[in-house]
Amino acid sequence: MKILVLMIVMHVLDDFVLQPQCLSNLKQKDWWYRKGFYKDPYKLDYLCAGLIHALSWSCMISLPLLFLGDLDLQGETHLFYMFFINIIIHFIVDELKANLKVINLWTDQTIHISQVILLYVFCT
Repeated sequence: MKILVLMIVMHVLDDFVLQPQCLSNLKQKDWWYRKGFYKDPYKLDYLCAGLIHALSWSCMISLPLLFLGDLDLQGETHLFYMFFINIIIHFIVDELKANLKVINLWTDQTIHISQVILLYVFCT
């Protein structure tokens, strides 16, 4: 249970504390429009920023399992696959919130916490 709590703490740290304001802005297509940068060759850079954040987040929530989890081969395999699945899910969820604006922060965080819990369950 300590590992799960630490994973949730890592989620909060990466999503709210360690994510710089510039990265938060760069993930938003509207920011690029307002700054006049939404044109070639920068048209898809907001997606790159979102992917960078999703990668960072997936790394952070995986660290407690890597260093404190007593994973067997099956757990390590699940962690490997879930790492990439979590990047994709986090990226999509952030895109739904920041750019498509079809979900709010509550839904965003509910999905991310669910990801953390599922990662813990699948790997332990």
